Amino acid sequence: MGLPPLPPEHLLRSGGGGSAPSSRVAGTGLVASRLLERDATLLLAVERGAAVPDAWRQPGFAARVRIAREHLAPIQEAHLLAESLAREACLVHGVATGQDAVRVAYAIRWLEIAMGVALAAWPGRVSLAG
Repeated sequence: MGLPPLPPEHLLRSGGGGSAPSSRVAGTGLVASRLLERDATLLLAVERGAAVPDAWRQPGFAARVRIAREHLAPIQEAHLLAESLAREACLVHGVATGQDAVRVAYAIRWLEIAMGVALAAWPGRVSLAG
């Protein structure tokens, strides 16, 4: 993914500003913004060499991330992204479990909003080889 330097901790928590929504993600019990933080933290850990989740290695996963990112690109505010995730989790099987490319796309967009930059195509420097 080729991330620039990490954003200050307060930006990671807020997704770049705005009020944090209280929308909970169905099936997780978590507030959407907290789930985005957790997913973004996982992405950053994988970028630094942590183990890649097996689901991310599946054929077509990166293409699904790309498609989802295209749909999320117009969202410019963290609280709107969090609200979108909360709605999507009610509609799309797998989003609540984190085993879905949509969650990766949301986490990437969360980081983009926090850092104020567009990130490279995923997976970038992340090696998905087994």
